[in-house]
Amino acid sequence: MKYTDDWDREEHFYSRAEKKTDILNFGDIGGVGQLVYHNFRFADYRQEWREDDTLIIPVLDEDAPLDAVPDEKLDGNRILTGLYDLAKKIDSFETKENYIDLIIQWCREYMQPYNLDTLYVLLISEERVDDPFFMSKTAMQDGTFSVNRFMKDLGYLYNAVRVKKALDGIAIAEEDDAYNLYEIGRFFEAPSFFESYKIPRVEMPADLIPESLKDEEDGLLRSMKIQSEYEKTHQPERPPCDTFAYEPFDDYEEIREKLMDLFPDFKFRLKTNPADGRVVLAAVVDSVFDIAWYALAHLMTEEPMLKDLGRRETNLKGIMATCKSCGRLFIRYNSRNNYCEREECQKARNAMNQREFRKRRAEKKARA
Repeated sequence: MKYTDDWDREEHFYSRAEKKTDILNFGDIGGVGQLVYHNFRFADYRQEWREDDTLIIPVLDEDAPLDAVPDEKLDGNRILTGLYDLAKKIDSFETKENYIDLIIQWCREYMQPYNLDTLYVLLISEERVDDPFFMSKTAMQDGTFSVNRFMKDLGYLYNAVRVKKALDGIAIAEEDDAYNLYEIGRFFEAPSFFESYKIPRVEMPADLIPESLKDEEDGLLRSMKIQSEYEKTHQPERPPCDTFAYEPFDDYEEIREKLMDLFPDFKFRLKTNPADGRVVLAAVVDSVFDIAWYALAHLMTEEPMLKDLGRRETNLKGIMATCKSCGRLFIRYNSRNNYCEREECQKARNAMNQREFRKRRAEKKARA
């Protein structure tokens, strides 16, 4: 099944959180001073099958308590890259696990995906009711979400991140992600932004079509026939595999505009900042996908000037890359960092650096 239907961007769950205490400024997600918005977790979920969908329902009881302690490391970028890694795993034909089980596993590890404001007020804030039965019923009622909805939201985000990652590669002359973007997956259909750059273009000299044809009744049809015959006899040789016939970087701005069209409309509202009592324009956030989209938008705004793109030595902010150790997505801030910040991956990086150092030292001794 392909989850590629148009997204109803008008559908939105408005925030019902306490306006005086829950502030989320645009810069708080994915950037310096990141703020995680209500990142609580349910210990377990159960599934309820419907005729055309599956519901994922939180479990809240003594054996599966609510984890309401905020994870300070779970910022916007981690949520964004975590959702990308989940989508990539779900979409891979090599994955053996059931995709619904993978969604539940993600929710246990990261956070509850939907209705964050409502659940926070009813289960965690000072306004909550200390009634175990009420809390369990509330968790079931307001924490339940549709697998179809999650997959649709995940698919849209996954495609946008894939295009962003491909553009990042083009900016530092690494085109593999762009060339391989349009691969067939199990669930998500990738954008075909870069397919036209693989095919050599035939440019026919303008003087081959007589000006007089424009005034004739069948002039357009005859002009198209001349064009077709020219293309058949002047077809250029295709470039080697994994090589573009034309540079996508030449159309960087145009491709970036197409990427921005994939973004949903952002919603903001006025809130009172409890720190100083001032009114601020705050982002409306009620799902992990809201957080991820804002984080991705923040990365877009950190891009360098167009004149600086295409230079390997440029210290590009917000570059997306695949970790050479674990294969997960991470955000790097220069074109030379190839490992994510996970401890095991940093150990792998250090080991690689030691191997390279010993190799260079041995070569130096051999030349002496």
